[in-house]
Amino acid sequence: MIKNETLKPLEKNLRIAQAGSLTGPFTELSPAFTDHYCEGPTALRVDGDWVVYFDCYTKSHYGAMRWRDLKHWEDVTSKIVFPAGARHGTIIRLPQNVIAPLMPGRGAAGNGM
Repeated sequence: MIKNETLKPLEKNLRIAQAGSLTGPFTELSPAFTDHYCEGPTALRVDGDWVVYFDCYTKSHYGAMRWRDLKHWEDVTSKIVFPAGARHGTIIRLPQNVIAPLMPGRGAAGNGM
């Protein structure tokens, strides 16, 4: 994934570049899969699909897109929740006993996040 920084015409969106190796050569870029002013993408596997979440920094929220084939994208922004003020985060898997004490108002028992 790359951020297209083109200002004129305005882009500042996220796209996919593919290659046979990490050093390229890279193919032509995909069409943008986000709106303008998005950055900081992170991809993770969720229930067999890939989800990319990203900072929509002029709108002060995160967006998320889901795909299976890198071509057909589904906007799943309404299905994600991040803490207020979060920016450029990374998701990691932690056991409940590590998370529960960090969650205000939930106590050591947690509540099944």
